[in-house]
Formats: sequence, structure tokens, C-alpha cells
Amino acid sequence: MIMVDQPPAEKNFVQNPYAFYRRILKRGGVCFWKNYNQKAFFNFNTINKIFKDKRFGRELPPNIKQPIEKNLSDFYRIERNSMLELEGKRHTRLRGLVLRAFTTKNIQKISKDIHTLCTKLLDNINENETDLIESYAKQVPVITIARLLGIPEEMSDQLLKWSNSMVAVYQSSISEEGKDLANQSSKEFFEYIKKYVAERRSKPADDLITHLINAEEDNQKLNFDELVSTCILLLNAGHEATVHTIGNGIKALLLNKVDLIDANKDQSLQRMMQIYSDLGYPILKVSAKSRLGFDALEKQLAGLTAVLVGQSGVGKSSLINQLGSYELAKVGNLSKNKYKGTHTTTTSRLYHLENFDLIDSPGIREFGLTKVTKQEVLNGFPEIQSLASNCKFRNCSHRNEPSCAIREGLKSGAIFQERLDSYQNILGTLD
Repeated sequence: MIMVDQPPAEKNFVQNPYAFYRRILKRGGVCFWKNYNQKAFFNFNTINKIFKDKRFGRELPPNIKQPIEKNLSDFYRIERNSMLELEGKRHTRLRGLVLRAFTTKNIQKISKDIHTLCTKLLDNINENETDLIESYAKQVPVITIARLLGIPEEMSDQLLKWSNSMVAVYQSSISEEGKDLANQSSKEFFEYIKKYVAERRSKPADDLITHLINAEEDNQKLNFDELVSTCILLLNAGHEATVHTIGNGIKALLLNKVDLIDANKDQSLQRMMQIYSDLGYPILKVSAKSRLGFDALEKQLAGLTAVLVGQSGVGKSSLINQLGSYELAKVGNLSKNKYKGTHTTTTSRLYHLENFDLIDSPGIREFGLTKVTKQEVLNGFPEIQSLASNCKFRNCSHRNEPSCAIREGLKSGAIFQERLDSYQNILGTLD
């Protein structure tokens, strides 16, 4: 077994841990992680076996259980009633009661509100520069969970502060000051939620706290401490995964050779850019020749592994060379006869740059899809997908059928004609 020394909080590791994971996997997928002072497993099959092995669990056996630190007593008051910390019958009972309240029906009640919230947050984003995580990704889950629970959304920032302080306890190392802050946050969080639980017991409302209070299974209900802990858990565990999913899922649309564009004359290009901008896609205007927009591009790519995809001659290799500050990729000239790329890049290649990795792909001459379902194509057009289920006919082609929600979306401006044309053209290649 190998021993590794990799500080888990190191900036470069946090931004891109995958090279480290690959090294461990190549050497068996098991190591002794010095910084955690314990074994770590990375291989899927091994991890799967551990999860299924009844000898392993979340709760420590009494013979090795450590006494609770005095400066974390309020923190563990919440944790001892969290289903994430429980096993066996206690976990099953708590999970069953929570599921009775946390139903699809209750979630669907606020689905339109969530859509409105997302739209509002996007509308408020600064046109010039913004932090997507702070202004959007962090706001969506915490406000949504607050609304579910029936807590004033004006408390969102404070809820996040309490939550972040508590979650810090799970880090590999935390200072005594961090523990004190986590404990104080736990105490304040508990007291804040406590008053809403008490209030809903006497004055029920159509919110998740009330549903949790009323949830019953085998003549059992959640006790007071379980109710408070569950509400806190929903926020602590519910918002962080969503934040990271949104952040990692955003893809930048990259427009290269912007120095060759006459924006005033090329109305079609402006139209295309506007369409994707309105859909929420970030667009970066760059020029490999003048390095226009490269600061924003490098910031966008930091900590990521990105793939450059496009037709031959659009400037993928030129971009890589500028980002790498020296000639990494061979650059070719456009065909004089057809003014198209000459397939200078013939194979995919990975470049390890200072703060990110880039994959240069061969130029695309023709586009086609294989082994892709119609539903998967629809998933790539979220604005169309959101309306398609409202069509009168299950197999609606969205062309001439009566009561077609997509055609109505075109009239209202919710869907762009160019996007619908693209969607239908792709479907045509699957027939």
C-alpha cells in the first residue's frame, strides 16, 4: 500500500484533484492518506463492497467512541439526531418519516416559484462581469429550501453562514476557532429553527415543517429535537451539492476570431449570440491574434479540463497556443479554394497548461449523431423540453398540430425559431 501526502485544502488540488485520483487508481486504488491519517479507497468495486459490508457503518462502536469535545456540544446536539449519522432501525424510522413529508407532490407545488426565482436571479446578473456562484448558484438552493420550510427567504445569507460554519467541522483539519464558530452557529441555528417548529405545532401551514410535524408511521412521529435537526440537515446537505452542480455544469460558449467581425454589419451573428445569451449561456469574445478577452477566458477555464470543439479553421489550435504562451499545437491555413480548415489537427490531444487542461479535437466537417435517443436530443434544448409535455398529442411533431405548446412558445417568444429548427433538423437525422 502506498502512502500519499496531499493536503486536501491545497488550492490546486481543490481546483483539479483528478490527476491525483488517476495516479492512485493506476497503483491499485488504495492508499494511506497521511493528511487524514487513515486508509483511502478510490476503486469503485472496492468501495461498493465496503458499503455492502455490514461490518462497516457510520456510527462508531462504543469501545472506540471518543467523548464529545466541550466546544462542539451544540453541534453534536444536532448531529446525534441527523439521519446521516444514524444506522439500523433509528435511521430507517427517521428516513421513513421524512419521506412521508418530502413528497414529489409537495415539491411540485413550488416548481413554478423556482423557475421564477431562477429567471429573476439571471435578470439581475451584471451584464459586464459577475460571479456566477455568488449571484446565482448559491442563491437558488438556499432560497428554495427556505421557501420549502416556510422560513423567510430574507434570512438566506444568515442561513448560509450558519451552514458553512457547521459543514467546516467535516474538513480534514479545523482550528479551535473554527470549532467554536461551528458550535456557536449550531446553537443559533437550532434556536432559530426551534421557534418555527414550535409555531407550526400551534399554527400549521402548507410548508415542509408542518408536513414533518404531521408525518406519522406505525403510530410514531418525529420528536422535537429530530424535527429541528432534520430541518437543519435539509439546508446543510441540500444546498452545497446544488451549488457545485450548477458551477461545474456551466459551459462557456467561446467565440474566437472576434477581431475579424464587423458587429454592426453581421446581424446574423448578433442574433445567434443573443439567442444563447438569453438562454443563460455565458459567451466569451476572444481573439487569438490580439489576445482580446483572454483574461476572462483563462478565469473561466481555471481548474477545469476543457475540450475545444468546432469546425476546421475556427482557431482552436491558435487559442491553445496563445493560452500556453508558446506553440503547442500546429496551426494551418484555410483552404484557398473553399475557405475551410485543412484538418491540421487530426487527433485529439491533451495539453497540461498552468492552471487548467485543454483537449484539442480534430476539426468537424460534418455533424451526425449515433446511438442517441429523441429524449436525449430534447434534453439538449431545455426551453423546448419545458413546454413539450404540455402539447395535446404525445407524439407531437411541433409543426402543425393543434394546441401545440411549442408553437405557442414561438408566438410568445419563449422559444426561438432558430433553436426549434435546429432541434427538428437533428431529429430528422435520427429517422
